[in-house]
Amino acid sequence: MIYCTQCGAEFDGNFCPKCGTRSSAVPPPSASSAGHAGIPGTWASALCYIVPIIGPIVFLASPPYKLDPEVRFNAYQAFYLQIWYIAIQIVSGIIPHLPAFFDRILGVSYIVLVIFLAVKAFQSERIVLPVVGRSAEKHK
Repeated sequence: MIYCTQCGAEFDGNFCPKCGTRSSAVPPPSASSAGHAGIPGTWASALCYIVPIIGPIVFLASPPYKLDPEVRFNAYQAFYLQIWYIAIQIVSGIIPHLPAFFDRILGVSYIVLVIFLAVKAFQSERIVLPVVGRSAEKHK
């Protein structure tokens, strides 16, 4: 089996059945061996959660990682989670008379969740969050 360098589809033969790109015999990526500049896929997955917005975009754009399904999943889930957090922060700032502890609880909960997801991604365990995780799974 080989992976398409354009769309990441797995196939046998000379041409990708999904996008039609000519095969260049790229071996399947693995979470432990895929890397750019010495960064394994598990580290890339964890960094997607730790480096907000930019981390997921960088790993989705770089060729060794955009073909790795685990890195792609974690990058999309981290990106969606970070966008949701920013949106909730904006809405909570607009609502008048919202207790100040709500903002602190939200911030601490977000940090704990990000650390938990980063550790699980580093351990190659897939944690699918209810809304953002399902959206991330659609980007295979």
